[in-house]
Amino acid sequence: MPGLRGKAHVVGVTVAAGAITVTAFDGKQVLSKAVTLPPSVRFAFTGANGAKTDDHVVSKVTLTVGGHRVLPPGGGWSYNGIATTAGTDTRLTPALASKAGSVVYPVPVQAAGLRVTFNAQLGGGTGGDGLTLALLNPKATTARWVGLPGLMVGLGTRAGVPGVGVVLATGRRTSPLGLVGTSIRVDSTGLRYQQVARAIGSLLSGTHTVTVAVSGQAGPGDLVTIYLDGARVLVENEPTMTSTVRLAFTAGTGKLKDVHIVRTAAIAASG
Repeated sequence: MPGLRGKAHVVGVTVAAGAITVTAFDGKQVLSKAVTLPPSVRFAFTGANGAKTDDHVVSKVTLTVGGHRVLPPGGGWSYNGIATTAGTDTRLTPALASKAGSVVYPVPVQAAGLRVTFNAQLGGGTGGDGLTLALLNPKATTARWVGLPGLMVGLGTRAGVPGVGVVLATGRRTSPLGLVGTSIRVDSTGLRYQQVARAIGSLLSGTHTVTVAVSGQAGPGDLVTIYLDGARVLVENEPTMTSTVRLAFTAGTGKLKDVHIVRTAAIAASG
C-alpha cells in the first residue's frame, strides 16, 4: 500500500454477507475478511499517539445502515434546562414541579425519510406533564432551544411551537392514562393538539417504545406515522414541516410532576 501520511484518503468499510471489506486509494479493495459480528454494533473512531505524534483527523463521514443514513459524528447533543444524564439514560426532568428540559442535536437533518425510534419512561412522581420528540424548524431554533414547563412540555412557548412535536402527554388535560398526539400550536394554557390517540393504555408504567416515521415525500405535506409499542396509533399530515428539521427531545412538569427519561434512541435519515 502507498504511504498513509501527509494527505487525505477516502476509506470505505462495508459489512455484508458475513464479511468486512475495506476500500481505499480511489476505491481499490485493500482488505476482505470473514467476520462474526453481533446483531447491533456501536460506531466509533479511535486514534492514538505514542513517542511519535501525528494529527489524526476524520471528516466527511457517511454512515448507512439498511439503506438509511445515520447521523455522523460531530457536534453532539446539547443538554438544556434541567436535562442531564443518568447513567446511560437521558433524564429530561426530575420529579420536580415546574421544570423543563431538552436535548437537541445541533445539525439539521432531512425530514423526508426520517425514522426515529426511542424508549420512553414516564413516572416516579404525580403524573405530569409529558415528553416530546420535536422536529424543529432550524431557522427558528438553535441547539440551546428549550420551551416552557407544564403543559408546554418543554416544547412550546407563548409565541407558539417552532416546528412539530410528537407528544406523550400525561397532564391534567389528558385522560388518566395519557395520550399520544401531534402539536404545532399553543393556546393560553399549553399545547393544542392537531390529533390525538387516547386508547393506548397507561404511559405511567413501564417503558414504552416509540417510532416516528416521516414519509419520503420531501417538502410541505410530509406524512408522519407514530407507533407506540409496535402498534400504529397516529398518521398525520404535517404541511408546516420544514424540509430539514432540528431533532430534539423535550419534557416539562407543572403542578404535576414525573421523571421523564429517553434511552436507546436510533435515528436514520435518508439524506
